[in-house]
Amino acid sequence: MFVKYGQGTEANAIASYVYAYNQRKLYNQSNGAQGAFVVVTNASWGLNDIFGSEAPLWCEMFDLLGEEGILNCGATTNRDVDVDSNGDLPTTCESPYLISVTNMTRSDQKLTGAGYGRKSIDLGAYGHQTYTVSTSQYAAFGGTSGATPHVAGTIALMYSAPCDVLIQEAKSNPANAARIARDMLLFGVVQNPTLTNITTTGGRLNSHRALLNVQSLCGSCAPPAGIYIQTTGADAKVFWADIIQNGIIGLRYRKFKDTEWIYKQNIQNGYIISGLDYCDEYELQLSSSCGLFPDSYSYSIFFTSGGCCPDPDNFVQEYDNGNLTLSWDFPEITSFSHEISLMDIEGNVYEFTQDSNLLVFENIPECTWFSFSIASFCKQYQTNSTVVEGVVVYAPCGLCTSLDYCAFSPKSTRDEWIQKVEFGELSNESGINSNGYGNYLGAKVTRFQPDSTYNLFILPGYSSSPFTEQYLLYIDFDQDGIFANSEKVFTDRTSSTEGVFGNVVIPSDAAEGITRMRVILAFQSHNSPCDNSGFVFGEIEDYCIHITRENVECVLDDNILIDSMNENTVRIQFTLLNDVDNYYVLYKKKDDVTFDTLVVNESPFFISDLDSCQQYIIKMAPQCTSGTLSFTSENLFVSPCRTSTNNVPDKEEIQIFPNPFTTDLKILTNTFVQIKSIHIYNVFGQPVTVHDYEYLEGRGRIYFDHVPPGCYLLQVVSNMGTFNKKIVKM
Repeated sequence: MFVKYGQGTEANAIASYVYAYNQRKLYNQSNGAQGAFVVVTNASWGLNDIFGSEAPLWCEMFDLLGEEGILNCGATTNRDVDVDSNGDLPTTCESPYLISVTNMTRSDQKLTGAGYGRKSIDLGAYGHQTYTVSTSQYAAFGGTSGATPHVAGTIALMYSAPCDVLIQEAKSNPANAARIARDMLLFGVVQNPTLTNITTTGGRLNSHRALLNVQSLCGSCAPPAGIYIQTTGADAKVFWADIIQNGIIGLRYRKFKDTEWIYKQNIQNGYIISGLDYCDEYELQLSSSCGLFPDSYSYSIFFTSGGCCPDPDNFVQEYDNGNLTLSWDFPEITSFSHEISLMDIEGNVYEFTQDSNLLVFENIPECTWFSFSIASFCKQYQTNSTVVEGVVVYAPCGLCTSLDYCAFSPKSTRDEWIQKVEFGELSNESGINSNGYGNYLGAKVTRFQPDSTYNLFILPGYSSSPFTEQYLLYIDFDQDGIFANSEKVFTDRTSSTEGVFGNVVIPSDAAEGITRMRVILAFQSHNSPCDNSGFVFGEIEDYCIHITRENVECVLDDNILIDSMNENTVRIQFTLLNDVDNYYVLYKKKDDVTFDTLVVNESPFFISDLDSCQQYIIKMAPQCTSGTLSFTSENLFVSPCRTSTNNVPDKEEIQIFPNPFTTDLKILTNTFVQIKSIHIYNVFGQPVTVHDYEYLEGRGRIYFDHVPPGCYLLQVVSNMGTFNKKIVKM
């Protein structure tokens, strides 16, 4: 049965198979009284440069069809590319019920302009310069689209062979019958040197040999068809259909990237291959004294051994009384850990490892945003999961996050994406986002005043040459959770690597508060704030913006003065704002993930209980009447250092001179002291870049020619501990 779809979307691809699926399922359920006995579908269409892993529902459809007894033939790309490396749909879907076909010429060679893949493409068939019947005459029907129907037709022919074993199996166990038919077809190919090592069989379709293999089911000796492999840990069990009377069967296997085979002879159904490396890819072939094979061994079957560490999945976030939690699902395994990389909106990255699948962040103010990358490590097998990137978690941000806005299905960012957005004071260079959606809710909440005009700039990103793109910008001015057509504030359609510019007016009647803004870049002509089947390529980004008539000067100056009081306390001084009573203070050690929180109402104020001689980060925000928090930039300071401890080198071990100095400092140490690093901080605790220093065998020099005169803290980290000294440049 031919299946046809319209525009190239995953939804349309799935819909195209529904009729065949429903008819065969109805046939099975009614014992043939209703429906249709569909045994194979043909798809002479697909999408280039997309992997099956990027369209999981499309690929899963082949498994569902196979369970009802339907094999599916798919045409690969009409380009000379390795689809294993470049991607192709549907031919890179990993399903035992999919047969992928490339194109052969009349001179029995693979056509140059046709895809290939050692793992993904099964066989070749004649499709170059071929013809079929049209409504009134013969017409050309070539390419891989013309090659694939020959394979589909052969499968249908196999079910009509004068041997009822396959038909009876199709009625009692449809999925098993489909796997048997697949194997008999692939066993029967004829070896072709232009297909060797670039297809699973290394051969071309031969309908006669496929029929002979099916007919062997009615004899006393048939090849082991209906093959499937079960993996558990370091073991792999090899099975085939138990209805087959087999001769002498052997196998050989190897790691996918190895060249040498491991041979096993005279094996039985359910044979166990043991001692495999965990979570590694293997290639397997069978041999048989019965039936017709391409060579002495069958086509290649690829499988992954057990012990793979599953990816973290089903992320759930909660926010309660300032506590932000993120949890995720993980199968029960003896022991595991999670390697986590966290990035805040300032671009700071924190990396840590924990065993729990729960993250808790305390004292997180509203409109706070984090992005995670998480990978699991299974200690039982010593294997890693893939890295799950772009997991966004955020604290609530008014109606922007509480309202239910329309969502989007995954989009392809293979060719184009939103590289950067600038709108008013908002600036975000995001690059490619996972599944074509950038969730920046609560990130960089920027203020906009009604009855004002702001500059807009959207920069696209391209993998190669530019395309004509549709640009859209929506703002939910009435905060009702719907992007009305009147709230489309910018649209343009152009092809440019330089981006698009515009002016956006915030209307005078816009509701005050935090609301959602949506930026869309679409390859197709898309004119909606929501999804539709024609939107396949491009990207969407959502932001929270704050519309307020409040004076935008409700913002603190970044220049916060920090003075040391004693080894545990610092004094913080800042400029108070008019009509602001309270100020939020967030501070933490530089390498910590979560902040401690203070609320102060005067300047100066003090922070106590600090660890001695550590780098800290502090930022502040005034509590404006609007309710939103606009934090200062992060300020770095070093907490006061103890003058003598057991793990601090004494003055005889490390000597610094002269002090005061004019251009450079000299360092003299005992021979057992090994300097690991040298740091310089100004009086605000901010690091000062040292252009150069040298140190060898107890003697060193730090060059300060670029540093202005003033007081500084010198910190020398050595194997003996940390040495701190105040220094003065004249």
